[in-house]
Amino acid sequence: MRKCIVEEKNIKKPKISVIIPVYNVSDCLSKCLDSVISQTYKNLEIICIDDASTDNSLEILKEYANKDNRITIISRGNKGVGYSRNGGIDESKGEFIAFMDPDDYYSDLTIIETMYKSAIENNVLISGGSLIIYDESQDKEIEKKDFYNKFQQNGIIKYGDYQYDYGFQKFIYSSKLIKENNIFFPNYRRFQDPPFMIKAMAIAGKFFALEKATYTYR
Repeated sequence: MRKCIVEEKNIKKPKISVIIPVYNVSDCLSKCLDSVISQTYKNLEIICIDDASTDNSLEILKEYANKDNRITIISRGNKGVGYSRNGGIDESKGEFIAFMDPDDYYSDLTIIETMYKSAIENNVLISGGSLIIYDESQDKEIEKKDFYNKFQQNGIIKYGDYQYDYGFQKFIYSSKLIKENNIFFPNYRRFQDPPFMIKAMAIAGKFFALEKATYTYR
């Protein structure tokens, strides 16, 4: 259904698939990719979907792919971020899926390892932590303090007690959960993520919350 051109890489059973939709983000892309490939947890595949960028984003992706064989580039026509993420889900082989936007980044090198271990050790389908906002005008990272974006302690939270639909990128999701329940992003121009997050959370019923910040949003 979603046709694309895929540059194949020799990746054997990655535990985590990191999906990155890319469109005209050459100024931020290197910082994003560096934060992913430098993670302490190495058993990753990094699926970058170029949405017909008109700047040099694709060239940057190719430079990184030449240096790191965990990176796969999917090139396709301009169809939007939801379609791009869905293409990444289709191609993913990992046990869990992480979503990264190309202008955002991980501010800690142990983030993926921490999320994955917490998911496995606590037998949950979704795991994630707190959110950091990068304020470009101040060149400063600001940690959110509200209940929905800052977990006060590690532990399992029922989604019925959380009831929030923002910040889906700060979690990892069981690939089996996503694929067996046909959880994809609707083809909206904006706000594709709340329907995805709500459906995933509602079906999983609970998630493991980490006090640790797991995503930096620009």
